[in-house]
Amino acid sequence: MRKFVLCMFCTLLISPATLGQIFGSSRNPSDTLPPVIVNGLEIYKTNSPEAAIQSWSKGGPLEENREAFKQAGFLHQIQESFGGFQGYEIARIQTLSRRTQIFYLVMHYAKGPLFAKFVSYKTADGWILSSFYFSKEDTILPLPPPSQ
Repeated sequence: MRKFVLCMFCTLLISPATLGQIFGSSRNPSDTLPPVIVNGLEIYKTNSPEAAIQSWSKGGPLEENREAFKQAGFLHQIQESFGGFQGYEIARIQTLSRRTQIFYLVMHYAKGPLFAKFVSYKTADGWILSSFYFSKEDTILPLPPPSQ
C-alpha cells in the first residue's frame, strides 16, 4: 500500500508541464513570437528577402530606412551560399520591459544556420520591430547566464 501511495504521489508531481520541459514542448514557436516576426518569416519562406524586410519594417522606425533594406542583399547572399530558407527555431527570448522584448532565432537553410536578432516593441497598435539583424556568426546570440 505504501508503494502504491508513493507511486501515485510521484505521478502527480510529474505534471504535463514538467514532461514538456523534459521531453521538449510541442508548442508551436509562432505562438510565442509577435505576429510581425512570424508574418515576415512566412513571407520570406515563399517570397523575396525584400518582401520580408518590408513586412518586418512596416509601421516601425525602419519603414523608410534604407539601411534596413540593405539586409535584403545579405539574405540573397545567404540563399546563394546556404540554399533555401526552411524554417526557424527560437534560441532565446529576453524580456527587457513590458513593452520591449528581444527574440533570438536560428534560421534553418539547406546547408546551414543563420542567426537573427529581432528587437520588438509594443505600441498602442500592436507589436513593431525597432531593429533586426542577421549574422552567419553565433556571436549575436546572448551569452548564457553565469553559473551560480
